[in-house]
Amino acid sequence: MIDNLGDQNPRVVSNVLEALGELVKVGRTNVIEHVKELLPYIIETLQDQSSSTKRETALRTLGNLIQHTGYVIEPFLEYIFNKIVLYRS
Repeated sequence: MIDNLGDQNPRVVSNVLEALGELVKVGRTNVIEHVKELLPYIIETLQDQSSSTKRETALRTLGNLIQHTGYVIEPFLEYIFNKIVLYRS
């Protein structure tokens, strides 16, 4: 499923993200093992200007991921804080 996150078709990526968002709700313990692998794809999709549908789905998926796994501080520090520091440098 993760391999399809790099697909060129925005509908495929949106559907995969939607499925992952739902899986997080029911299979929290299984998905948490893959958070570090999934998060870069989700963040990248949030920044993709080619499809608003993909961005919206990525945002919902990120919300589900945070809500159901409690994975909050580490992604902020790793992905957002580091970009702020690099931007100001």
